[in-house]
Amino acid sequence: YEIGEIDDIPYIVMEYVHGKTLIERLHKEPFSFSDIASIGAQSALALAEAHDAGIIHRDVKSSNILVNERGQVKMLDFGLAKPGIFSNLKEPDPNSSYPRLLNPTSSITEPGILMGTVTYMSPEQAAGKEQIDNRSDIFSLGIVLYEITTGILPFDGSTYFQIIEGITNAEPKPIVSLRSDTPEALVSIIMKALQKEPINRYQTAQVMADQLTHYIK
Repeated sequence: YEIGEIDDIPYIVMEYVHGKTLIERLHKEPFSFSDIASIGAQSALALAEAHDAGIIHRDVKSSNILVNERGQVKMLDFGLAKPGIFSNLKEPDPNSSYPRLLNPTSSITEPGILMGTVTYMSPEQAAGKEQIDNRSDIFSLGIVLYEITTGILPFDGSTYFQIIEGITNAEPKPIVSLRSDTPEALVSIIMKALQKEPINRYQTAQVMADQLTHYIK
């Protein structure tokens, strides 16, 4: 709402949104399919607006999506994350005391670089590609929708490397094996967003939003 400076200290005034993040809601109750589609459509629309403005979020995750008391979605932390570089990392020796990943949703950091949240990364982020586009955010949103539909993450592990391996090479468990009554149309939308190759995903967040809106109707 306002940007200014007081005593040489810059400040930003932002909207206060009263509500809960998706991860907070997921811990308390399952999401209905209509809620999943509505949240997905609104989130995709928010990303579409950002992408049209040349902004890639890079850290879309369930704790960065908030739903207020009227069911309106607010996307948080735009532009805070940058793509990371994994080319200089090696799988640790299995005999070494390699630290386990205590919190898979925590951020990996290298000196001066915020790499984003590992469990929500796209394959191109996980591969350390410096140039990513809007379709990376679409993949991450697909992870969020998979998570709030099934209650689990599609790619998980006890180390960063296991998670990255899953994101880049493994297929997630079929949604219907985890929640058998999931409508086929909703499964199709989520799985299209989760395609490994960017060319096989929705090419714009707007198209994904349109598909989810059509599902709601």
